[in-house]
Amino acid sequence: MNSLKRIPFSDRVKFIKEAIKAHKLLVVGFLIFFLIGCILIYVGTTITESSTKWFLYVFGGSFIGFMLFFVGFTMPSSLRYYYEKALIKKYGAFGNGIITKLEIEDHSYIDDEKSIEQFHYGIGYSFEYLNNTYEGFFYVYHKECFEKLAIGDTIPIKFLKTKPEKSFPRRIKLCNELQLTREFCAEIVTVD
Repeated sequence: MNSLKRIPFSDRVKFIKEAIKAHKLLVVGFLIFFLIGCILIYVGTTITESSTKWFLYVFGGSFIGFMLFFVGFTMPSSLRYYYEKALIKKYGAFGNGIITKLEIEDHSYIDDEKSIEQFHYGIGYSFEYLNNTYEGFFYVYHKECFEKLAIGDTIPIKFLKTKPEKSFPRRIKLCNELQLTREFCAEIVTVD
């Protein structure tokens, strides 16, 4: 983390804003729950009846507590992911990784007595930087992309020079090299 001190404060703030922007709905939900909880507690302070007052205090506090727990449980790792992604986007270096592992995860299920097949295709890779070997892993969600890759193939990646263990595949370049359209290497699954 010491090597990240060279990043200007204004860039760090910009990366934090980008990470929060990816969680707009969660932040809005938090604010709504927080506001409802505060209103219930305020109404509780204006009522003179003791049992109703304590009920509103507890119920309002529960609204706030639930959302604080939910946000505290889900947000830190997700914010860190988007922060690091923005950091790599600006300060990352381009390189090539060598595929070391290919795996298929079966997430198929039955819905209304109809079998739905869903597979996630995992790709593990390694790369060298300053005489050290680093590893990464990512998923593609289309069989067409996965089938064109083999162990030992090189894939384009981007990594953070100051923290090389943080790396991401360059998905658009990967699709171009495999002669596929962009949606075949997309990071997000699109449902028709």
